[in-house]
Amino acid sequence: MATTMTYGAYSFIPVPLMQIAIDNHKTQDGTRLGQTFRVILNGSVTPLPTGTAGYINVDAMQDSLISALGTDGKRFYITCEGSDILDVYPRVNSINFEPTSDNWVNRANYTVELEFDHNTTVGTPPYIKDASEDWELEFAQDRAYFTSELSDVTTQYANNYYNRDTSPYVLRMTHNLSAVGKSHYSTTGVSDSIGTLDRAGWEEAQAYVLGRLGSDNTFLQASGVVNLNVDDFQYYDHFRNQNVSELGGSFSVTESWIVINPSGSGVPGNVLEDFTTDVRKSKSSDLTTVTINGSIEGLSTVSYGTGTAPTGFNVSESKYAAAQSGWNIIQNRVLPRAQLVSQALSTRVLNSGVRTTLLAHNPTQGVITYSYEYDDRPTNCISGALFENITVVDNNPTDVFASLTVLGRAAGPVLQSIGTVTSATRDVSIEAIMTLSTGCTVANLLATRPSVQASGILCTFETDLTGSYTTVFLQNDSENWNPKTGQYTRSTRWVYSNCSGLPSTSFCS
Repeated sequence: MATTMTYGAYSFIPVPLMQIAIDNHKTQDGTRLGQTFRVILNGSVTPLPTGTAGYINVDAMQDSLISALGTDGKRFYITCEGSDILDVYPRVNSINFEPTSDNWVNRANYTVELEFDHNTTVGTPPYIKDASEDWELEFAQDRAYFTSELSDVTTQYANNYYNRDTSPYVLRMTHNLSAVGKSHYSTTGVSDSIGTLDRAGWEEAQAYVLGRLGSDNTFLQASGVVNLNVDDFQYYDHFRNQNVSELGGSFSVTESWIVINPSGSGVPGNVLEDFTTDVRKSKSSDLTTVTINGSIEGLSTVSYGTGTAPTGFNVSESKYAAAQSGWNIIQNRVLPRAQLVSQALSTRVLNSGVRTTLLAHNPTQGVITYSYEYDDRPTNCISGALFENITVVDNNPTDVFASLTVLGRAAGPVLQSIGTVTSATRDVSIEAIMTLSTGCTVANLLATRPSVQASGILCTFETDLTGSYTTVFLQNDSENWNPKTGQYTRSTRWVYSNCSGLPSTSFCS
C-alpha cells in the first residue's frame, strides 16, 4: 500500500514532501510552557498524468486546495503501507504558491504550514505559547507604624479606655499574571474528518492563569529584602481585574491586596485610621482645648472561590462592617488620646464631657469620619449634664444720697448724704443642658430636670451668706425647663445685711 495524506476530506495527490519542526515555548527564566509542532508540506497540484494540462485546470486545483485548508482543526491523517504515521487536528498557518517555468500550465508548486500541539488529555495542561507572572510588594509610604501608651490616664477613664494605641504596618501587594494561549482541536464527540475546538486560545490562557491566582506567603515574606514574619499579617481588600483579548488569544489578571498585622497589641481591627490632634490655648482663657479629627477606612475580607463557578465570590466582611467594628474600639480611645496630648499645655485633666461631636458614615466607601472637641473645664456639678454654666453676680452696698438741682448753680446739683447705703445682693444663675427624656406624661417631661441638684448648689451659696450675715432674704427664684431641648436655667437673688456695724462703701478703707 502507498502513502496517503488527507486533510479532512481532501487528499494530497501527489503526496508532498513533509518537514516537521518543534518550537519550545519558554518563559524568560527558561521554564517550558509547551511545544508547538510545525508541519511544512512542499508539493504541487497537477492534472497530469490522467487529466488535461492547462492554466484553467491548475487554477481550479489551487482553489480546491485553498478551500480545503480554509478551516482549522480538520483531521490531518498520514498512513504508510497501512500504518498510521500522523493523526492530528492542526491549525493552518499559511499556504504559498510558487511560480513555475510554465506559468502554472502543467503544475503549481505550493508550501503549506500546519501546526498542532502534542496530543494529551483535553485541557490538561493548557496549551500556552507565552506567559508572565510578577509580584510587587511595597510598604505604604503614606502610613507609618506607631505605638502610643495610654496607661497614664487609666485611673481617670476606667472602662472607657484601651492601654495601647497602635497603627499597624501596612503593605500593598500586587500580582500580575498574563498568558497567550493556542486554540486546540480534538476528536472528542465528532467524526474523523472535522475536529472540535476544545477551547479558544484565550480560554487556554485563562485556564493557565486561574491556576496561579491567589496570595503567596513566599513573596509576602520577601526573604533577604523585607523578611516579614508572615504569621503576623493578613490579606484584605483583595481586588481582581481581568483583561481578555479574544482575537489575540490572551488573558491577564491583576490582583492586589492591602496587607496588615491586625492581631498586634493595640491595633483596632481590620481598618486603616488617620487622625490628627490639635491642642489650643489662648490669652483670653485659662482653658485648654483639644480637637481630634479622624477617619477610619474599613478593609474588606473577600473570597473569589475556586475555578469558574459563578457563585464563588463572597464578601465575608465588607469595608463598612470592618469600619464599624473598628469604630467600636476607637471611640473609647478618643478621650485618652486627647488627654495624652493635652499634657503638653495643661496640667489639668480634661473634662470627660465632650464639648462638640461630629460623626459621619460613608457606607459605600466603607469610611467613618469623626471630630471631637474637649477642654479642661472643671467637672460638672450637675451629674448627667452635657454642659453647665454657673454665674455669680454680687452687688455690693453703695451710698444713698440726695441730688438737689439749684437754679443758677453753675457747679451742678447739690449732693447730700442721707446717712445710709443700699442693700447688698447676690445673683446666682445656673444653666445646664441635660439629656432628653422621652414620653409626654408629666413624669416623663420632668424626668431629667435637675431641680434638686440645682437646689443643692444654691444651698451652698445660701449657706455662705447666712454664715456671714445676720439678715438674708431670698428675693427671686425662677426656674425654666424645656424638656424637648434639655435646656434648664435657674435664676436666684438674695438680699442680705448685718444688724449692726457700718458697711463700707469706700475702696480705700
